[in-house]
Amino acid sequence: FIVNPNTGSSTLRSTFSYPATDTCYNQVPGLTDGLEFDPQTTFLWFSDDAGRTVYSRSLTSGSSFSVSPECNSGLAVTDNHVWLVLYDQPNPDLTVSSGRITRFTKDGKKVGPVFSTQGILYEDATFDSVTFAPDCALWTIQDGLTFGQPNKITAFKVPCD
Repeated sequence: FIVNPNTGSSTLRSTFSYPATDTCYNQVPGLTDGLEFDPQTTFLWFSDDAGRTVYSRSLTSGSSFSVSPECNSGLAVTDNHVWLVLYDQPNPDLTVSSGRITRFTKDGKKVGPVFSTQGILYEDATFDSVTFAPDCALWTIQDGLTFGQPNKITAFKVPCD
């Protein structure tokens, strides 16, 4: 939707439907888990909850890349890369020992670094080049509700791009 900030009226500009077989969970598709705007390309980057595919779309075109057999739980976009929070299928495996955060090029090549989530189920992510400048961080939120714990927000030190 495009929203007019003066009137509040909105106009539908585009739609997207996730494939029914693209989630690692036994659930209906369409539970977006990760949404980022890329100001360099004006594309939206997104993935279904525990999705096997990461999508980037403009109003007129788009692309995607697969992370299968892994399951995406969150994403963040930088100028040249996409960070993904990934888990092995099935997701989550209740021990969450398979979790890792990985950097990809925007055409889907793993370029690292890769680091373990140390048994914590993280959901979503966002890139931050301001708070710890000149260092950069990837903020994530722990899904504590799945395991009966409070949610925690963590900043991981990552390359600035």
